[in-house]
Amino acid sequence: MTFVWHADWSGEPRASIHEEDAKVLLAFQRQQPWGLDAAIDLFDCDPELVRDPSVILACVMDVCEQIQMKRYGEPQLVRFGDDPRVRGYTLVQLIETSAITAHFIEQANAVCLNVFSCSPYRPLQTTALCQQWFRAREVAVSMVFRGPDQRELPQHDDA
Repeated sequence: MTFVWHADWSGEPRASIHEEDAKVLLAFQRQQPWGLDAAIDLFDCDPELVRDPSVILACVMDVCEQIQMKRYGEPQLVRFGDDPRVRGYTLVQLIETSAITAHFIEQANAVCLNVFSCSPYRPLQTTALCQQWFRAREVAVSMVFRGPDQRELPQHDDA
């Protein structure tokens, strides 16, 4: 069964995100997918913040702490792009349950961030946290359950 959930807002996050996260986590518990992927888009961000490597690194550390994911190694952060349309930083932070990736689009003052984990986390609260870090005025997030259903995987011995 496919699970897809979409939310967006302008300005402050709506008060119902805690209840909406609870619904996502309940569905995660019931369906037992391999992972939860949140595609977070932040628009109209503070231009200085999306260009500041120290802010970007501090944000990913805070996200990992808030969603209780253990970082696997240090984050990789590289700024590149000859074409102004795609110029900006790209971030990869491995976590023991998968990865956090992000692209910081300087021309648009926007962020495209993905949090993918096989452990449950609160995707809307994570989105609101990222919104705060980059002072985004508009937010869109899509959540989807990924991978095979754990209840349907064949069992085998590795012995």
